[in-house]
Amino acid sequence: MGGLATRYYLRYGTTDVLDGNDFPMSDLSTDRVGKVVLLGTPNLGSVSGLNEFLQGFKIGLRRIPTETFVTMPSAYQLFPHPIRSALITANGEVLDRDLFDVDIWRAFQWSIFDPQVRARIIYVFEDRAQHRLRTSDFYLTKYCFAGWGVEGE
Repeated sequence: MGGLATRYYLRYGTTDVLDGNDFPMSDLSTDRVGKVVLLGTPNLGSVSGLNEFLQGFKIGLRRIPTETFVTMPSAYQLFPHPIRSALITANGEVLDRDLFDVDIWRAFQWSIFDPQVRARIIYVFEDRAQHRLRTSDFYLTKYCFAGWGVEGE
């Protein structure tokens, strides 16, 4: 994600745009950077990043489970941009679904809304399971659905 961080720096310098969300453009960084080459940077997101988010992130022979991945804010930055058609049928037809609508995630039981994932959270966290479920729901709604400026619940 170095390319994304570089692009951010070129646009905004060292300003944190998340607090005010005003996205003030800065010319300071262009005076400090002569040329930039981006190789494989997911500028409009990545469908494979979304898939890893839904199924867990594979590292070697193991996976970071989706209930852990949902708490990593940087993972949401890899979601496909809303201008791209990320959801298609088996026949290759574009599905008219808003990937950033939490109700779609609940309806399809994706990620932390998958009953198997929820059962795993309950099993692993036992007495803290309800807190963990609420926290996971919060992260998904706050970061995913606010990630592209889309309001969550």
